Amino acid sequence: LMPYQNELRMKTKQGVYRWFLDSGSFKLDEHGNLATLVGSIVDIEERKRAEEEILSKNIQLAKTNEELDRFVYSASHDMRAPLSSLLGLINISEKTTNIDELHSYLQMMKGRIRTMEGFIREVTDYSRNTRLDLTLEETDLEELIRGVAQNLADMTGRVRIEINLTEKIVLLTDPSRLKVILNNLLSNSYKYHRLDQADPFIAFSAHKSNNSVVIKIADNGSGIEPDYHNKIFDMFFRASTKSEGSGLGLYIVKETLQKMGGTIWIESTPGEGSVFTFAIPA
Repeated sequence: LMPYQNELRMKTKQGVYRWFLDSGSFKLDEHGNLATLVGSIVDIEERKRAEEEILSKNIQLAKTNEELDRFVYSASHDMRAPLSSLLGLINISEKTTNIDELHSYLQMMKGRIRTMEGFIREVTDYSRNTRLDLTLEETDLEELIRGVAQNLADMTGRVRIEINLTEKIVLLTDPSRLKVILNNLLSNSYKYHRLDQADPFIAFSAHKSNNSVVIKIADNGSGIEPDYHNKIFDMFFRASTKSEGSGLGLYIVKETLQKMGGTIWIESTPGEGSVFTFAIPA
């Protein structure tokens, strides 16, 4: 007996391609010549799909584990820095009775606490995006943008916020995830703005394109060096050593958009500003 086994992708009479297992064995006669062939062809399309799904999940699991290792290492460092600073400020404030100095230290403590609060929020956003399925709802885009801008009004201060939507856009999307994307992009534009100029602004615009909605967030801030354009969406990447951010915001934007079936890209000129553009299914 000479057995054989092959997996073949063949076109059926219905015109679709499916996977089949072709197996069998050759039988020889007393002279050693081929006498008969006994075999079978079995449809294994479902098995192949299951194998591909398992392979895809294993690849995703390996990616998740790698990101988790990086996340734990970097997160522990990022939490330790503001905590150490906070403890230092507490120790210094205990040694002074000057009211003005105490007030200054308290303001700095508030800043460190806000940094940790923002980091915890970003960690929560990342975790939710990883674990939870999409929840689609009819969403008024302008209403959502105005809500995000209003929630960040205290932070953005004198930066002028423009919302330039020429048409009413209602889309079927996950509003919680879209809010996370807009929140992080608006926060990022503010963090790297040039507040010393006459008219600092952040402008929102959007339009429909086929089965997608394209949203732009433009600013006249510091801009980003071309060498960093492909790196700014990496986990914990900071384009500036002076940045007080966690380096998670734009990574969360990218991961959330991938979950929603969207894409994002950037155009930026150092010293002039940046335009973040993303497209999501409508």
